[in-house]
Amino acid sequence: ELATLKTEIAIFSDKYELFEEIIKSPAFLNQKDPQVKTIKTLLENLFNLGPSRNKILEKLKGQFKPFLSQISITHPDLTSNEEKHCLLIKAGLTYKEIAAIMDITINGVKIARNRLRKKFDLENETKTSDFIDKIWLIPALYGFLISNHLWIRLNS
Repeated sequence: ELATLKTEIAIFSDKYELFEEIIKSPAFLNQKDPQVKTIKTLLENLFNLGPSRNKILEKLKGQFKPFLSQISITHPDLTSNEEKHCLLIKAGLTYKEIAAIMDITINGVKIARNRLRKKFDLENETKTSDFIDKIWLIPALYGFLISNHLWIRLNS
């Protein structure tokens, strides 16, 4: 299912990129014009961006439920947006895909990652994605060691 979801995310990202190109065209320069707003809303509906984005996020949350539970325990100070960024990084999404799903620019993704790095107090040589990958690994390993230790003690 993750492979199908990755394909869905790639398609969504391409649709989002096309939508962004259209609304950056000269015809959309006057964002305050009611007709421009109406056409932009019609395009958003035509591209089905909002519902698609929500559907993808819900599928990712289901796919990475244990990770989300763990990150909320180990890092309770994260905002819901920061948790979403962590989820998208954990899912292995590109900057472009994260930008599309979060409805921000690629530069916005970089800024969000830098803020996460500061919150996690990461050193320069530590990749954000490597750190996030290990968030679930450490408690899982700890649980494995505890259960094996108990098993060994019970069977000794």
